[in-house]
Amino acid sequence: MISDCWNRVGVRGDRSCIELRQHSHCHNCPVYRAAAVTLLDRELTAEQRREQTRQFAEAAVVSTPGRASALVFRVAAEWLALPPKVFVEVAEACRAHSLPHQRSEVISGIANVRGELIVTASLRVLLSVQTEGAPPRRGSERVLVLAKGAARFACSVDEVHGLLRYDPDKVSKLPATLAGAAARFSAGMLSWEEGAQRTVRTVSLLDDTLLFEALNRSFA
Repeated sequence: MISDCWNRVGVRGDRSCIELRQHSHCHNCPVYRAAAVTLLDRELTAEQRREQTRQFAEAAVVSTPGRASALVFRVAAEWLALPPKVFVEVAEACRAHSLPHQRSEVISGIANVRGELIVTASLRVLLSVQTEGAPPRRGSERVLVLAKGAARFACSVDEVHGLLRYDPDKVSKLPATLAGAAARFSAGMLSWEEGAQRTVRTVSLLDDTLLFEALNRSFA
């Protein structure tokens, strides 16, 4: 019997597995790969063979991939996204050192990212993200290095999912109940189906121009 630890203590569970510190995601863990090999090598039952035969006999449904993409990440309990053009890299979490005479709550300091000193900014503060009910942080923290024109900032996030392709025509309008900073910086809402259980999440697609204007004002 295969132990599905990824559903209990891994990324689909409570994230208490100590291996996540090294591998970041269950997909990179040898235990997950070994389980996949075991599943692929097992003998099919007669019912499974009939089901696969039925599936292969069905007409193929050709889906059109999304014409746009965005990198999805999490700050506290909020899932956010930005266009790939503003990303320089996604780096490991690092410590920020305070800047003298800096009074802005958004600018948290300066960090050394691969030998380059970059001003760090808090998206949590800028976007007024609530921390109540936020998923626990267990080694999934990352630093996003963002750049637009001459401006460059490093922003800590709690998790990075990856690229999400979408059709710009299907970006939902902001709900009337959405207010505050989240509404000011959002260009719309995306729907994202996560994992094998296809959990539907709502992602706020940020307007990178408005975001950088606010970051530059905070640093000025």
